[in-house]
Amino acid sequence: MGERYMLRRVWEKWAPPLVGPSEKPLTGVALLNLASDPPFRFYSLLMEQEGLSLKAAEVRPLVESIQEKRLHVDYFNIGSNRYVVTSIHEHIYCGRCLNSVNPAGSGAIIACTPFNAIVATYDGSIGAASKAMATVETFFDHLTQSFA
Repeated sequence: MGERYMLRRVWEKWAPPLVGPSEKPLTGVALLNLASDPPFRFYSLLMEQEGLSLKAAEVRPLVESIQEKRLHVDYFNIGSNRYVVTSIHEHIYCGRCLNSVNPAGSGAIIACTPFNAIVATYDGSIGAASKAMATVETFFDHLTQSFA
């Protein structure tokens, strides 16, 4: 129970202030459960989300791609949007949306820990991608330090 409480505290401190329209770096973020070992195996596949309305059935193919280490080989979906991985930075995958209605484009960043995946979406091009990447890396650092 302690792990879940710590995770919730880190999430509540980080996610809500950085997710939203226009001037915030992220349009949505979700925390996915990748673990099959206790205690995490008792948690749902979709642990937390802010600014997204995903269902576990929608993210299951994404989780399977991450677990099988084939995320960079094929397209992946977040909600109704389809993405393709454009770059990989150690444990972080960056993707561009193929069916974005935003003229500047949109993208997604997926950061993987051994137990969780952070899935973040953003609107915009290179500048927005840089801000989103920095934001996700900061949360990733907090998450890995809390459970190291």
